[in-house]
Amino acid sequence: MQRLHLPGVGPAERLADLATRWRELAAASVEPLGLSLMQAAILLALLKRHPEPLSQQEVIEKTQLPPFEVSRRLSSLERAGLSLRPPRVGRERLVSLTKEGLLAAQRARAALDLAERRFLSPLGEQVRLLTAVCKRLGSG
Repeated sequence: MQRLHLPGVGPAERLADLATRWRELAAASVEPLGLSLMQAAILLALLKRHPEPLSQQEVIEKTQLPPFEVSRRLSSLERAGLSLRPPRVGRERLVSLTKEGLLAAQRARAALDLAERRFLSPLGEQVRLLTAVCKRLGSG
């Protein structure tokens, strides 16, 4: 993943670098499972509502991925036997996890949780402060 450096910008540059580093670590944590980070994001969105299906539009909204990427990644998850997209119901295309997809999503969740703990471990108890700061910045 390419990093964009903005010399002299300060904390915002550091946040961007940390976000890039986190995405790289997250991607590396799900790669041994045979998943891309985008595929894992889709599986986790489906896992949150399992056993209820999501519409393809809901997957797009929950993952914040471009529609063409969601469609492409859903096709690859279907080919791998991890998700199902039965024929359309009206205008909506529903998506759900298969049994194998449920296991893959649970493994991805565990791998990402472990990667996050390792990534944030230098902070110790300051993780709570970081969480509060992130919430505050995100609500502005």
